[in-house]
Amino acid sequence: MRNKTTEVVAVDVPEIINLGGDSFFATVEIIKTDGGYSTEWWVSGNFEGELLVVGSLCVPVWGETLEDASKKVVHLRKAVLDLILSVYDGGAKVHSTPAKSLKFEIARRHITYYVDSGLFVGAKDRFVAAYSLAQQFRVKEIAQLLSDILNVNVRTVHDWIYQARHRG
Repeated sequence: MRNKTTEVVAVDVPEIINLGGDSFFATVEIIKTDGGYSTEWWVSGNFEGELLVVGSLCVPVWGETLEDASKKVVHLRKAVLDLILSVYDGGAKVHSTPAKSLKFEIARRHITYYVDSGLFVGAKDRFVAAYSLAQQFRVKEIAQLLSDILNVNVRTVHDWIYQARHRG
């Protein structure tokens, strides 16, 4: 069991990664642990309109300060993302989730990226894609998360979830 507290640091990978026609969005969190710092890297991708969490990796980084750890993250970025994407098999879902304390925020950042990208034009398409990705991150507060991101009332999100479940 991980016993981590999060430093106030979240480093977004600034570019979108393109691989064989698929595009990916990546985030990395720097986490203060008892022994120093660790990182959690998460990559999601858009596959013909379906959003999937495609990879994750935890990597320790040694450094006395958060600044030292942040510098190492910059140097690790390409190697870590290359590693995650090298085992990507074209759309298999990842069966792990971020640490509990980070789950909501990591999911929010990934979903917000795709919603803001304009990839999904209609409200229904945005909702379905965002809901699917939130489920893969195993976010418990999905309605609140989607309400915040989609800028709609939480009751509306609950109604959409209810309707989607009854439509199958």
